[in-house]
Amino acid sequence: MKTQFFRSFTALTLVGLMLSLCTSALARNPRSDDLLVQAYSALANANHNYGGHRTYAMNHLKKAGDLLGIHMRGDSPDERYVRQGSSDEQLRAAHSLLRQARLGLRGRPRVEVEDAMDHIARALEVR
Repeated sequence: MKTQFFRSFTALTLVGLMLSLCTSALARNPRSDDLLVQAYSALANANHNYGGHRTYAMNHLKKAGDLLGIHMRGDSPDERYVRQGSSDEQLRAAHSLLRQARLGLRGRPRVEVEDAMDHIARALEVR
């Protein structure tokens, strides 16, 4: 009787532990969602292509958003001209936002955000 009780107790404890680990692995900071959308919008408003790196960064953020169930949106600056310096500042702002958002992410979304950050860094090196 004691052995059966001990086995049941142990099994329930293990199941509870596994569920809590799975839940925490999928959890994210809700603020990260807003930061990702803001960063995507900043990238969308920068109208210099930076050797394709801006577009690659946006694609990575779109993938992260899809994984998290976030709709990424941003206004395209095609109809207006943004000076290179202003465009650079938008990229720096996006990088800073992603640095903050990354802290609240785990798994594949975090990898996509880190890839986007790498492309933004490369974009800022293009002249």
